[in-house]
Amino acid sequence: MKSLNRYLFVFNLFLIVGLFLLADPFVFFPKVYEDSPLFIRTQIDRIHKVALEFSDRNKVTKYSFVLEDKIWMLSDSEKDEKKIAEATSVAELLAKLKTYRKFEKTKKTIPENEFWGEIKISILLDEATGESINLEFGKCLHSESDCYVREFGSEDTYLIPNSIYTILTDLNPNRFLSKSPFQGIPLDSIVKISYLGADEHKYTIYKEKDVWKTDPVISGEIDEKRINELLIRVQSWKGDEVYTAISKEEKISSLKVIQRLTLEYQIENGEFKIISLKDLGYFSKNRKLIEVSPYSQYILFSAYNWDYWKFFDVRQLLKIVE
Repeated sequence: MKSLNRYLFVFNLFLIVGLFLLADPFVFFPKVYEDSPLFIRTQIDRIHKVALEFSDRNKVTKYSFVLEDKIWMLSDSEKDEKKIAEATSVAELLAKLKTYRKFEKTKKTIPENEFWGEIKISILLDEATGESINLEFGKCLHSESDCYVREFGSEDTYLIPNSIYTILTDLNPNRFLSKSPFQGIPLDSIVKISYLGADEHKYTIYKEKDVWKTDPVISGEIDEKRINELLIRVQSWKGDEVYTAISKEEKISSLKVIQRLTLEYQIENGEFKIISLKDLGYFSKNRKLIEVSPYSQYILFSAYNWDYWKFFDVRQLLKIVE
């Protein structure tokens, strides 16, 4: 009788534990995708590098985004050239990656040859602390849903509800290039703006010991509000289209620098950096080809965009005396 009671006790105990686990009152095993743990648990603002690799039967493409002095730079690993990336596009990529979760219900171990689709996609995220996470994206069971994803070196594969291609609609890195050459530069770090014509200096607006001055010198006090408006204008200045290289066949009315706008800013370690825009002439009707130096990056600007700087009068910065 005692042995029977012992047996019933053990049986009931296992039954209770089983029912407890099935009920999952402490949500050890989330029942819906939205409650599952994230692949990327770190905050987005702690990520300072995103490296992407795509490979198929014929080609391997690699490029990366690196946050340098608060500006996202696009680096092509083959040429090792850095260009200014579109900060909004990088932010959208990171925000989407941050939504992917490890839904326990979909976890499985599958053979290597069944994981990959036509293109192998690997994305490596590095934090400033040195920690990193490497995600591999496999094939989708449907056109844009139920897609395989896993961490590099792990046998655990999960399904995510949408394809990485909803973010990377085009694997060409050029789609991430910025049309705004001065985007991301903090306003309080800008120390000089200069405009030069074809052969002569026109004007410079510069900060010396926290006081804004001009060259040529003007009589009167410079209005801080007007300076801030000018800095916002130059920081947000945006072109129409990005070009990465200019072939010999493409027609440019002039190869000589017609005009130039230069911005100098100071980074956190005290070093000064310069970005210069060189007007190379009309590329098409009413549009000018601008070279962004030192990044060998080209942007098409409407011709009238340059008129503001060409006809700008530094006396506009003076405080109005009532």
